[in-house]
Amino acid sequence: MDILSPPRMKRAWQIGIVKDEPWSHDLFRGIVGELIATTLFLYVCITTVVFMRIDNISEVNNGATGSTERLLIAFNFGLAIFVLVYLFADVSGANINPAVSWGLCLGKRITLKRCGLYIIAQCLGAIIGVGLACSMSKAHFWETNGGANVVNNQVGAHQALGGEILCTWLLVTVVLCATNPGLQKAYVHQAVLLPWVIGMTVMLCHFTLVPVDGCSINPARSFGSAIITNTWKDHWVFWLGPLIGATIATLLFEAILRPPEPAPKLEAEDPQAKLYETSNQNSSSRHGAYDETRV
Repeated sequence: MDILSPPRMKRAWQIGIVKDEPWSHDLFRGIVGELIATTLFLYVCITTVVFMRIDNISEVNNGATGSTERLLIAFNFGLAIFVLVYLFADVSGANINPAVSWGLCLGKRITLKRCGLYIIAQCLGAIIGVGLACSMSKAHFWETNGGANVVNNQVGAHQALGGEILCTWLLVTVVLCATNPGLQKAYVHQAVLLPWVIGMTVMLCHFTLVPVDGCSINPARSFGSAIITNTWKDHWVFWLGPLIGATIATLLFEAILRPPEPAPKLEAEDPQAKLYETSNQNSSSRHGAYDETRV
C-alpha cells in the first residue's frame, strides 16, 4: 500500500434481522407513539378527502379530478407527515408506515419484535383514524368511499404495483439517507431538514400515484380505509408493492448509497504507520486536519 495514501474505507454490510429486544418503557412508548401518530395521520388526511367530496374511486382514480384537488390531496398528505415526523421522531422514530418499519428492520435499525409491534399499532391507528373521519360526516364519508385505495380502471393492477414499488423505494431510500448517523454527523443540516424532506417525498409520491391508485405507499393507510369501507379490490397491491419497494430500497442503500466507514488506523508500532502519521501531521499544519467523518 502507498504509505502516503489515506486509510482505505470499508463497507460493513448492515442487512439482517435483529430478532428480539427486552420489554421496556422505551418500547412501550414507541408502540403508543406509532398508534397515536398513525391515528392522527389517517384522521387529518381522510377527513380532507371526505370533505373535498372527491370520489376516490371514480374521480381521482380515473384521472377526472382537477389539478387543484390533486394538489391539495398531495400537499395535505405531505404536510401531515412533515408535522408528525417532527412531533414523534424522538418518541418512536415516527415510522407511521409498515413499509418504513420493515425497511428499518431489514437494515438493522430496529428489531423484528419492535417492527412487528409497530406494524400492529400502525394498522390499529389507521382503523381508528379512518373511523374518526367517518364520524365527522357519514354522508360525506360514504359518498367518497372513505378515501379507499382502488386501482384506476384504465391502469392494470400490475402497473399500479410497479408504481407502488418505485414510489415506496423512493420514500424508504430518503428515510434511510436522512436518518443515517454518518451523514447526519457529516452534514449538520441533515437532521434539521429530516421532517421536511420526508414530507416532501410523500407529497411527490402522491402527485405521481393519486391518478393511478389513489397513492398508498403505506399499507396501514390502505388497510384502515379497506376495513371501514369493506373495499378489498386489488388490496394486495397496497401491501406487496410497498414491502417490495422497502426491501429493494434497503438493499440498494446498503450496497451503494450508504457511506463507507473508515478502516481502523494502522498500529503505531508499524513504521509505515508512523511515517504516514508524520506526513499527515505535516500536511494538516498547512491545510487543516483530515476529517475522517467527511463523506
